[in-house]
Amino acid sequence: MTKNKESIDIKRSGRETFARVDAYIQEKILKSRDGFSLLLKAGAGGGRALRKPFSYLGTFIGDSGVAAIHPSSKYLVARVVRAVEQGRPRVIVEFGAAEGVMTKRILKGLPQDGLLAAVERNAGFYKDLSEIKDARLRTACGDVRDIRKILAAMGIGKADCFVSGIPFSFLSPEERAALLHEVYCQLQHGGRFVAYQCTTHLIPLLRKQFQQVKMELEIRNMPPHFVFTAIKK
Repeated sequence: MTKNKESIDIKRSGRETFARVDAYIQEKILKSRDGFSLLLKAGAGGGRALRKPFSYLGTFIGDSGVAAIHPSSKYLVARVVRAVEQGRPRVIVEFGAAEGVMTKRILKGLPQDGLLAAVERNAGFYKDLSEIKDARLRTACGDVRDIRKILAAMGIGKADCFVSGIPFSFLSPEERAALLHEVYCQLQHGGRFVAYQCTTHLIPLLRKQFQQVKMELEIRNMPPHFVFTAIKK
């Protein structure tokens, strides 16, 4: 009996720790927009070499749906792609493709008869994304909450894998649940949903919707990201 109580206390402590980390990260993301705007102005007059590193930062400040201040690190990209490729997918849907850093890496491991549908809401990011030349790639500038319509317009039915970099913590609880349910419905049996997030908001919803959920942490990214892999049985 004592052992069970200790186990419960440990689990509760772990959840509380993750909750504190989530709150801290969210606070820093929201507060940082004003501070980063000063850096952006400083870089604006510094010539092309200086302005280039600030392009991602400008999008972060101007678009509340963007949670990252620069592209994903090579370490995060590698960890996410490993999770994607373990399922040997042929049809992949990517949420929040941004400029295409993750997109290009996914394409490298995609079969020649494969298909990658990349969705990005921000028009500035989408411009760069749409310039990627690959016959296996289809792109859409739109909101992932309309994913059913987007995939239908592309002529895509069930997917083998969804990979997401969008900040789910910026969606309402109802929107998160609805989007994950839609992803589940659009997945083949045995398919997987791979999400990289800087918070743990998705854990309860993933465990409720999917039959198997795995979590990893990649600290070699700014900010560090959790990588969740949820499998539809």
